[in-house]
Amino acid sequence: MVRRLAALGLLAVAAACSAAAGENRIVIDPESSRQTMRGWEVSPRMWEMDKVADRYDASWLDYREEIAAALVDEIGVNRIRLQIQSGAENPVDYWARFFADDIGYEALKRHFYEKVNDNSDPGRADPGGYNFTQLDYYIDNLLMPMKARLEARGERLIVNLCYVDFKWTPLQGSLEHAGEPAEFAELIDETFRHLEAKYGLTPDYFEVILEPENTVGWDGRAIGKGLVAVNHRLSARGVRPRYIAPSTAEAGKAAAYFDALAKVPTAAALVDVLSYHRYDWSRADAALPKIAARAKKAAAETAMLEFVGGNLDHLYQDLTVADATAWQKYGVATTPDSEGKTKPGYLLDLRNGAITPKPGAAAMAQVFRNVREGAVRLDARSLTADARALAFRNADNSVAIIVIADRAGAFTIEGAPRGQYALSFAPKGGARNDLGVVASGSDGTLSVSASRPGVIALRQAAPASR
Repeated sequence: MVRRLAALGLLAVAAACSAAAGENRIVIDPESSRQTMRGWEVSPRMWEMDKVADRYDASWLDYREEIAAALVDEIGVNRIRLQIQSGAENPVDYWARFFADDIGYEALKRHFYEKVNDNSDPGRADPGGYNFTQLDYYIDNLLMPMKARLEARGERLIVNLCYVDFKWTPLQGSLEHAGEPAEFAELIDETFRHLEAKYGLTPDYFEVILEPENTVGWDGRAIGKGLVAVNHRLSARGVRPRYIAPSTAEAGKAAAYFDALAKVPTAAALVDVLSYHRYDWSRADAALPKIAARAKKAAAETAMLEFVGGNLDHLYQDLTVADATAWQKYGVATTPDSEGKTKPGYLLDLRNGAITPKPGAAAMAQVFRNVREGAVRLDARSLTADARALAFRNADNSVAIIVIADRAGAFTIEGAPRGQYALSFAPKGGARNDLGVVASGSDGTLSVSASRPGVIALRQAAPASR
């Protein structure tokens, strides 16, 4: 028996006892087990830094609750990257001056990575030599609203603290963290202590360096030495986040940087996540098998943690080829320029006074919203070139099935655990539509059809027991 659900004419769904003739098959193996998912990440960037007008723009604060709601509930983000810039070790609080409109964006940017040593003893920190105002700004105005929103859903916000030391600004300061591991460890320890004391917050992850190719001195050996020094300092007081490295801008360089890092005694064993970005663009795909293999050899996980051009196709490749456990596009929300265009790399737009997902974000959100922390990826095979499939078993034992349909048509899913499935559809470039509930057949089959290319998501109601 076929039960049709009419919803804007986009999708029809039916439970079936066997695959209908002519339908394309997707096969799920519910007993398989791949990587465990660790969250969908975002970097806290809105439109607070107005580069064109060279000023601080506070207007995003009027939308912070709406932004947090859209990130958590509409997109499915459950992880945040907090960035600690190397210039936080500096007696002058330039962010406070920027926030007070005493200086503009260009003046602020000059000091992002201007490192001034607090004192000559890395074992004794001078509190007056560090500034965490910028870090606090994003915690107060974005992290905390997201945290509250997730906790109301019975979930938690995953926090990744990431160190940034880019070479793009003229002022680099008188201190090189890359060449002085003990001084680097002092900054990171002071940052952890600040977060613990002010917010009761201990980051789940520490990302050693962002895009080492774009820095001065952070080669693989420097990363390894810095990591060992940080771990020595933190572990001495019982703190052990999961460590992420090398976070190369280009995926093709990740394995080589990791191999250089591994030449530092004990460093490789500390790396929990072998991370990479995709700024080698089309060449990145070829590097994914090598990244997966290198991580497996090191008993580490993998993660793709920034790509402003990231889309559904990249997400699928990273999950299925690199076995990525976490994924990030980049920023949070942006506003249109004078021509009505918005910046790439962001998940949300402010248009006509409302926060809405950017085109393409709703398609990726079909994965994010339905695949939660602790989910295990299952084997999912599409027997047609016109569709790709993903499947996961969430921590609550509910199964999520994603069908990426590259054309209109019918698809039969086999191997779906018996139960009720919430159904939704997001056309590529369009908004999501929730389409009710469908039950799998007694033999574990579901039949779905799409009238145009898009992403079908099926989320099983959590079974009482497996």
